[in-house]
Amino acid sequence: MELAVSVPKTTSPSQLTSTTAGYSENAMFIGLLQATVYSLFLSAGPKKASG
Repeated sequence: MELAVSVPKTTSPSQLTSTTAGYSENAMFIGLLQATVYSLFLSAGPKKASG
């Protein structure tokens, strides 16, 4: 994952795995939520403006 590159090399593999897994789940959920809201906002915007 991209996150693994930014994490300091001094962290142990077990810490890295747990941290990366936890962060990835949250980031994926938040990212999906933001993308959904943003896409809905973009799709609704022009319709309201034109209508």
